[in-house]
Formats: sequence, structure tokens, C-alpha cells
Amino acid sequence: MKSSFLALVVAGGLVATMNCATKPETKVVSEGNETVIKQTGPGENVKTTIVTGVVTKYEPGNELEIRPADGNMHDFVLEDSVQIQGSIVVGQPVTVTYTDVGGKKHATIISATATP
Repeated sequence: MKSSFLALVVAGGLVATMNCATKPETKVVSEGNETVIKQTGPGENVKTTIVTGVVTKYEPGNELEIRPADGNMHDFVLEDSVQIQGSIVVGQPVTVTYTDVGGKKHATIISATATP
């Protein structure tokens, strides 16, 4: 009787542990001009950052460079899968959603921001 109760408790603990480990967790942190979204859980952990700034250089399909209000320049790699919303031109404000892969910022979404 004791051993079956103990086995039941251990099995319940394993199930509880597995449930905790499989639920992804999302954390959102805003710092100045950037919003960082980190998702952790089973599989590959993803860190997505959103930053707004003025376009200083744009080569469609190749490269984007922006300057946020804090003055720190951001260079982005543009791949075929990038979603471009609106018309992107030098001097225009944009919002860029990106992931950092191997030390390079890969833009996933570039949105033209309306000027006030």
C-alpha cells in the first residue's frame, strides 16, 4: 500500500514538472526606444526586439540602417521573408521588428511610421 502511494506521488510530481517545462513564457520589457519580447520554453528560445527610428540607409532586399531618438545606430540584414508595410525611404521614421541571429540583426517586419 505504501509503495503504490509513493509511486503515485512520484508520478504526479513528474507530470507536474513536465507541464511546467512545456509551457512557453513570454516576457516584455520596454527600454527607451526598444521593446524586447523574450519567449522561453521547449524548443528554440526566441528574442524579438522592436525599435523605432529614422531611416538613414536603405537598400531593398539587402540592408536597412536606422537611427532611433537615442542616437544608437541599428543595421539590419534584409532577407526575402521580411514583411515590408508601407513605402520605406531615407529620412522617414520606421518601426522594425527583428531577431538577433549570430550577432546580426535580422529584420522580420519593417513598418513605415506616419509622421505627425
